[in-house]
Amino acid sequence: MSFHHGPNGNTTRILDEAFASSIRVITASLKNGDWNFIVRVTANQISELRPTLNKLGCDTTTAPDRLQQALAANHNICEILDGHVKELIEDAATYIDRKYSDTNPFDDEPAPQPEQKPPEKPRTKPKQQAKPLRFRIKPFSELITQIPPGAIVKGLIPKTGLVVIWGPPKCGKSFWVSDLALHIALGWEYRNLHVKQADVVYLAVEGQGGFGNRAKAFRQEKLREGDTVERFHTIDIPFELVKDHVELIANIRAQSVSPGVVVIDTVNQSFTGSESSDADMTAYIRAAKAVRKAFGCVVILVHHCGINETRPRGHTSLHGADDVLISVKRDDSDNIICTVDDARDMESGKVIANKLKVVTVGTDEDGDPITSCVVEPTELNAGNRALRKNKKGERHQPKGHSTMKDAITEIFLSGTQEITLPRSTTKAQAVRIADVKAEFFSRYVVDTDDPDKADKATARQFCRELKKLPENYASCKISRLGWIYRL
Repeated sequence: MSFHHGPNGNTTRILDEAFASSIRVITASLKNGDWNFIVRVTANQISELRPTLNKLGCDTTTAPDRLQQALAANHNICEILDGHVKELIEDAATYIDRKYSDTNPFDDEPAPQPEQKPPEKPRTKPKQQAKPLRFRIKPFSELITQIPPGAIVKGLIPKTGLVVIWGPPKCGKSFWVSDLALHIALGWEYRNLHVKQADVVYLAVEGQGGFGNRAKAFRQEKLREGDTVERFHTIDIPFELVKDHVELIANIRAQSVSPGVVVIDTVNQSFTGSESSDADMTAYIRAAKAVRKAFGCVVILVHHCGINETRPRGHTSLHGADDVLISVKRDDSDNIICTVDDARDMESGKVIANKLKVVTVGTDEDGDPITSCVVEPTELNAGNRALRKNKKGERHQPKGHSTMKDAITEIFLSGTQEITLPRSTTKAQAVRIADVKAEFFSRYVVDTDDPDKADKATARQFCRELKKLPENYASCKISRLGWIYRL
């Protein structure tokens, strides 16, 4: 701590050396209120002040009165402690500094003066801009009509998104999808539906060997001689979508193709892992969406059905991610019936009926004809018209209902037991609920490879059907004692 900053730098330094330690002690003691310690230390320092002043050649008789009093009475310093210690030191410094303002009694050269630096401008922090709100509340007045992005095939295939076309094996779904894709590449109207022409990349991962025959049959039956479909492109090598989708996107771009439609036929042949695994299916969906985002296109996935043929095979997250779900089935007349089961931004329930026409495309080495098929439109029969009505909302019985009905019928035919109804003398033929449950479990099919999941799903379905028993079977009633009986 320096208590003086006069023009004579060495005077200040000498005084600092003589009194710096005592000033620190005195200051600390003043803070703590230790007056006895201050008296003792200050008396010692005052006694040391006289030799220092004599060394400087000071005439102490001309010193200020307070300084002379302190030097004369350093044994009783209490009189000057009452607020005068700081003033005493300042008086001594001022006296010495005034006496030796032009000379330095100890150094041959004057002490260097500290370099004067220009005062620094106070630093001001730049004003931070307010972070924009990520979750902004939108009032009702700002809600406006959103124009849909349009469609590749109006009312059937959207311009962008994920379309799942599913059905059992050998139902004609690949024939129908390839015929639809060729119409898109040509820009031809499809079943009276407007088509927006676009490039198509068709990944024929399943049934690659017959795809060339299918193309030749289409060329023979649909195109004029010399015509071709320049905007229809195929890839017919095995690949795994999750593993290879980045390279697939890069390779398509490298060949200067910007598809509006990408078809993957089928999911199973391009899948990695288990279709029933939520993690594996989620990874597959993410890869399909990456293809969609890369080209701003619609991705069509051709997929198989589950064992009970009521929904697409595998984990339900695929259905949750799709924008359009189209089922393909054969009817009693062997027609290919395509139904829009669900759609996000268009009407569901649309049914398109097709038939296959056999076409000879060449002969083999034995001279036998080589055939393929083309898809032709056909009329809906009465059964399919009824199916259309059901898709639009009419009540139809689900798979669990028919399984429950068959289970009850089988157990009643196997043998019944006569019981007396509670609080009554009425007799009735009955079967045990446990026997019906066992029969239901043997008949009901769940689309999963996990036995525990299958048992839990079957148990839940049985409980639902049991609760609806009085509604679905007017002749059957449930007894609290565990019987199903008929009056």
